[in-house]
Amino acid sequence: MSQETSTEIPAWNCPQCQSENDEGFEVCWSCGASAPDTTTGNDASTEKSEIKTVPVEDAINGDAMATRAFRASIIGLVIIPFSFYAIYLQILLRNVELSQSSDRLLSFSRFLVVLGLFTYWILFSGGLDHIIGF
Repeated sequence: MSQETSTEIPAWNCPQCQSENDEGFEVCWSCGASAPDTTTGNDASTEKSEIKTVPVEDAINGDAMATRAFRASIIGLVIIPFSFYAIYLQILLRNVELSQSSDRLLSFSRFLVVLGLFTYWILFSGGLDHIIGF
């Protein structure tokens, strides 16, 4: 029973992002940093907390969000609000490290959003005749 008490992690604040973490969690829910060592003499935990790791769940969610932004930008070519949703997802993903394929999808999504919004602007401003001056 003393072993359970010594390995139990109390509630703690993340030293990197200052988020509150409930007791029992070894990794910060917000940034993925390790819990600070509450016992003395545990060098392995200190070394582990110095290495910043990105949880696999965050990478998967970032790739899934990039795919969602791409799909929203395609639908946004027909239905305007989806373009704004795609922009919202792109803003959320601006500091997320993505896989190469997801990064390409996100770049193409940006292009599609600009193309769609430009097309809507032309349609609702009176057509190209109004813009070119014919």
